[in-house]
Amino acid sequence: MKQKLAVLEELLERNSSDCSKFSSDWILRKGITSEDMRQNHDFLTKMGLSNDKITTFTYLLGMDPGVLQRNYRALQSMGLSAKKIASHAALLGRDPDTLQRNYHVLQGMGLKDSKIASRATLLGMNPAMLQRNYRALQSMGLKDDKIATNASLLERDPDTLQRNYHVLQGIGLKDSKIATCAHLLGWGPATLQRNYHVLQGMGFKDDKIATNASLLGRDPATLQHHYHALQRFLDSNKIAIHASLLGINPRTIEDNVDFSGRIGVDYHIQPLVLFTTVKKKKEKLKCFFQIVFDEDLAEDQLEDRARAFYAKNNDVNTIDRTLIPSSEHHQRNKEALRKRYNPA
Repeated sequence: MKQKLAVLEELLERNSSDCSKFSSDWILRKGITSEDMRQNHDFLTKMGLSNDKITTFTYLLGMDPGVLQRNYRALQSMGLSAKKIASHAALLGRDPDTLQRNYHVLQGMGLKDSKIASRATLLGMNPAMLQRNYRALQSMGLKDDKIATNASLLERDPDTLQRNYHVLQGIGLKDSKIATCAHLLGWGPATLQRNYHVLQGMGFKDDKIATNASLLGRDPATLQHHYHALQRFLDSNKIAIHASLLGINPRTIEDNVDFSGRIGVDYHIQPLVLFTTVKKKKEKLKCFFQIVFDEDLAEDQLEDRARAFYAKNNDVNTIDRTLIPSSEHHQRNKEALRKRYNPA
């Protein structure tokens, strides 16, 4: 035993004092040889683990070298790169059957190898808890593809998932809406409640909060900052109607207000023009004038041309047709736009 302790101290060098007594005692009691320990250390080092990392997972040195290497190959076969395995070294110490069982469970849920690799900690979970969380998410209305997209939820405490589900239901979210904002189920219940009260304080009714449920996952200070920035340009009623504007960067809002003024568009009659960047709006307008009027405008001509156009067509329907849809939408509706704005 003294020889094994000496080898352990030699392998870990200056980090040997950082090795927990539990880990060192466990290794010393294991029926492995000093040569096994050296072999495991060499293997882990070749994998890319530093001595500091090996010290954190000292118990890996006490494993049967065959099992350690078999687990490594198993993880590789599941799509994990050497770098990913090194960053989740604890998985090398798991029971091989658990790794395989969890891998097949995750595959059965629809997770591709790349997704499993990105959530590698799922492979080391208790299989019963993994299955229980899966069934819990299914009972909340989440389909397999949605669970796969939000695989991190499988790692959460089941009580947190249930508590958040009931909080979201209490706000008025239907299961279908909860499924589209599934990431909210993984938030701290206190954060969800706090954001809910912040949004209520801004004048949002439950139905509007439910429609814009993604805001419940935002930082409360950010919500407050964005709300006060919007108040410079819109009244509280308009903000409540267009709650999703709270998710837009205030600088983008301000740039859009300035741009709308330069081209003669009244954003008050259609606040949706405050979404997307000015650059994106210029792309839409350039496309619009090209396909409707056959005008290939230069950058420095665009705003003057837009101002002249909106001087004759400054109504909400025209704004909806020209500044809200994408350039691709303009292309698909070329004939209808030409008929409406350039019938000759």
